[in-house]
Amino acid sequence: MTINVIPHRGVEVVVPHRARPDEVARFVNKHQGWIQETQAALDAATDAPLEALPESVELKAISKTVEIRYQQITGPRGWRALGKDAIGLRCARRDFEEGRNILKKWLQHEGKRWLLPWLRDTSDELQLFYKRAQVRGQKTRWGSYSSTGTLCVNYYLMLLEPELVRYLFVHELCHIRHMNHSAVFWRLVESFDPDYREREARLNDTRAVLPAWLLQY
Repeated sequence: MTINVIPHRGVEVVVPHRARPDEVARFVNKHQGWIQETQAALDAATDAPLEALPESVELKAISKTVEIRYQQITGPRGWRALGKDAIGLRCARRDFEEGRNILKKWLQHEGKRWLLPWLRDTSDELQLFYKRAQVRGQKTRWGSYSSTGTLCVNYYLMLLEPELVRYLFVHELCHIRHMNHSAVFWRLVESFDPDYREREARLNDTRAVLPAWLLQY
């Protein structure tokens, strides 16, 4: 049995075909200290793959591309604006998990800044009103509406085209009238967006083209 430590990716254990699970577990546990030390050393000594963390992020929802600059400086981890079209991340580019977490917090900030006013305007336009709205990073949903009157939208929407963002808003706002996907629900959606079928299909396929750094868990 052998152990391969891959920088910024994880650990691979290669075992013979007939190896028993308990044997593999004992082998890995025996070398746990070496695995942790080697992984930390390799991660610190090498940059993350170039495709791991981005040099820029395209916010299609607002037709804007933001440059990402990685700054190895002391102080609390986080991000700061560097003019209108760039942000600085207080982490090294090789720190994949740290950088991704900071980028997701920044995306959520941008979501609150742009998506919530846009949602309010759409609500006023459709005359469908919610009690409160939240911007979250759901792993499997673009949005949701609860029976308590809370409408949640995913900050991943910042990476989608404006027409898809608006369609998602229309879809969730229509749930204020119909908490289901019945025929009458879809007729209401169609009354606000005649191209809803095409939008729905695109939205269902969009996760396949979201950036890898955002989708890895």
